Amino acid sequence: MSQSGSVVEMTRRLFGDPSIYSKQAAYKRLSALSDACAVKAAHPPVLRLVQNAPQHPPKYKSEDFYASREWKQLRYRVLIKYGRKCMCCGSTDGAMHVDHIKPRSKYPHLALVFGNLQVLCEDCNMGKGAWDSTDFRPDAV
Repeated sequence: MSQSGSVVEMTRRLFGDPSIYSKQAAYKRLSALSDACAVKAAHPPVLRLVQNAPQHPPKYKSEDFYASREWKQLRYRVLIKYGRKCMCCGSTDGAMHVDHIKPRSKYPHLALVFGNLQVLCEDCNMGKGAWDSTDFRPDAV
């Protein structure tokens, strides 16, 4: 795959938009994302997030998703990497949730992407809600 082809494919996957067909259209969408997020389009964590996105994410009902083997394995990896400490308030007490930074309801293609997950305590996760995409990870982009 050529370099421009890979940029086009990664951009299609990031935005879930199969109508992105040229290198110019891909860079235009990435530039808009860069401006909106105040990050450079070629920043390695952003590209890793896109490269790790599943091609066709499985369709799950919420209860089925959280019971799936894929989710449980990914959740375990996140907890091993970041530990059992809330990334928002620092709490180590109570239930810990592995939170989707960009919510599954709006970004289903990022549901099983490691780079879209963070550890939050129950209170912080319930307060954050699906309307907020705040990334509390210490190594956030």
